[in-house]
Amino acid sequence: MASNVNVQLIGAFIQVVDNAASTQRVNSPITALVAQAVAAYYDPYFLVPTGATALTLPAATVWTVVIRNISPTNTIAITLTPAGGSAWVSPYILPPTSLFLIWSNYASNPSSGGFTAASVLASGATTYAEVLLAA
Repeated sequence: MASNVNVQLIGAFIQVVDNAASTQRVNSPITALVAQAVAAYYDPYFLVPTGATALTLPAATVWTVVIRNISPTNTIAITLTPAGGSAWVSPYILPPTSLFLIWSNYASNPSSGGFTAASVLASGATTYAEVLLAA
């Protein structure tokens, strides 16, 4: 695979703070995650319908899936189909203002992993999501 697209996550931290004890239990910086890709799809305001809708993948298999629920009240049901497998029987329910993230680098193991289908469904009308799919 000749990559011509880099998908990058830069400058993030994973932190766990115990507010009751006023201590920081985890502080792990993510200086840079780079996934090489040949194609990407991005929509900052994807209108998620109340009926199950397939997302258009930028290639036959995607390795990076990011769905951020922008709605302050509605949930989004996410169903993915792993490469070589069957669609999830139960969808992942993304709560309001939450983030679903799977970040894999195709170059690290190109013969396994990834997803060949993705669908979303909103619990109510006018539910928007930020969607990034990369292959």
